[in-house]
Amino acid sequence: MHIQIAKGRKEAIKLAWNRDLFREKIMDFIEGKTEADRDAATQIVSNILDEAQKGKVEAIPVPHQAELGNA
Repeated sequence: MHIQIAKGRKEAIKLAWNRDLFREKIMDFIEGKTEADRDAATQIVSNILDEAQKGKVEAIPVPHQAELGNA
């Protein structure tokens, strides 16, 4: 999608709203890729999905707030 935006913003917006056209453009794009390219892309997507599924929550300390449990 980023490549398409660089080529033409209007065309990229059309692709974003047209699932069939988006799929067609994706298939055209991957047609010329090697097996190594596909393996690298698969690894990148797998890493993104793994990170997205991890629950990461960091508590943000609030200044001047009493510690919980110390009533």
